[in-house]
Parts: sequence; structure tokens; C-alpha cells
Amino acid sequence: MPSHLSRDLSARVIALPQFSNSIQRMVEVIVQAEHKKTSIHLRPTSTRFDKAGKVDLRDAAEVMAIILGGSEPKRISKNVLDIGPTLRTRAREREANWRIPQSIKQMILADVKGKTKLPVFRAST
Repeated sequence: MPSHLSRDLSARVIALPQFSNSIQRMVEVIVQAEHKKTSIHLRPTSTRFDKAGKVDLRDAAEVMAIILGGSEPKRISKNVLDIGPTLRTRAREREANWRIPQSIKQMILADVKGKTKLPVFRAST
């Protein structure tokens, strides 16, 4: 995906109706060239889309609330613990954590190294 498309999605400038009400798994590829040495880092991510096909920013707000609020149970009284934060954190981790299949890694690395060319995702406007 071209970087301008990624920026426009994050800014909610464009919608991708084909992704409405879904969570799409993506791979971020970071290529760093330092002192004649190139390192390639792959990071699995997921993005939630709303009913209009725009990136759902409530998802990011929920993540920030979890980070700021912590994931530990909260003591409400002497004998009562609120485990909601722990359950929300675990649900978020299950949703967000996934492994990039080896076949996908190989295709991405071949593209970055110039051995093949993967198709570029383009949004139809």
C-alpha cells in the first residue's frame, strides 16, 4: 500500500467500502539502510473499519484507554475486584496478535530485495 494511501486512511479522508465492518490484517514493512547494511523488519498489524469503510478510530481510543488505565484488576472494595481491564486487555491481544505466515514473509522479502514485484493496493475513488 502506498504511504499516501496509509496516511489518507488514518486521516479518514478516504473510505474502502469493501472493508466495511471488518478487521483487516496487514504487514508493516520497515526497511533501514545503514552503513551498507540493510535490515528489514516485518510487523503484523490489524485495522478495524467502520460501516462506511473508514478506519475506526474508536479502536485506537480503546487501546489508549487500556494503556492509560492499565490491565490489572481494580480493587473496588475489600472483597471485590473489577477484572474488566484484564479481560479487555486479553481480548485486545487475541484480536491484534497474529503471526505472519511464512509464505507471506517470503513474498514480501522477495519484493523488498527486488526478486519479484507484489501488486500495489490502490483505492478506487
